[in-house]
Amino acid sequence: MRNLTESCENATIQLWNRKRLICLSWHDVNLATSHIVKSLHEDNFLPEVIVGITRGGLIPAVLLSHMLGIRDLETVGAKFYGKGHYPERLAEKPVIENVSLSKKYDNALLVDDIAGSGKTMLEVKSRLKDHIGSVRTATLMKNRRCPIHIDYFYRIVEDFVVFPWENSQAQLGYATGVSEAFPYLTLNAE
Repeated sequence: MRNLTESCENATIQLWNRKRLICLSWHDVNLATSHIVKSLHEDNFLPEVIVGITRGGLIPAVLLSHMLGIRDLETVGAKFYGKGHYPERLAEKPVIENVSLSKKYDNALLVDDIAGSGKTMLEVKSRLKDHIGSVRTATLMKNRRCPIHIDYFYRIVEDFVVFPWENSQAQLGYATGVSEAFPYLTLNAE
């Protein structure tokens, strides 16, 4: 079986344990976004704008904007997996697109579905500094081996995560690299 590895800050790390495939339900996503909202309230942080990273961060960003009552929602395009749907190799660094926001903001919440290596979050956050005074980060899941700080997240994971908006058959093939089935788990089964 192939190992999914990622080079991050001059060190090669294996990102995913790959012994299990965690398939999240919409209920799990609602729990995760509710947890982030609670954490934001505890920190007395209400962002002016929510910025969703395409594609995985768009749905969590919209959910958070509704839960927080924030109408300003922006997107930043990021492609980390190169061309094709789920290629075998990851790109060296994410390609960031569409960083022009509709106006300048004092603070923002930058949202993605998962922080794997953290490279996408770091690259997008650095590109936003010309448009936003202060940027905090949020992801539904964070990989245990992710070396960067994420301000708000629901769970730390080691296994490959499939979100309910993803094509689970394509994700399963990418995660396993073979046709054998992994045990499917939900967050409640851990």
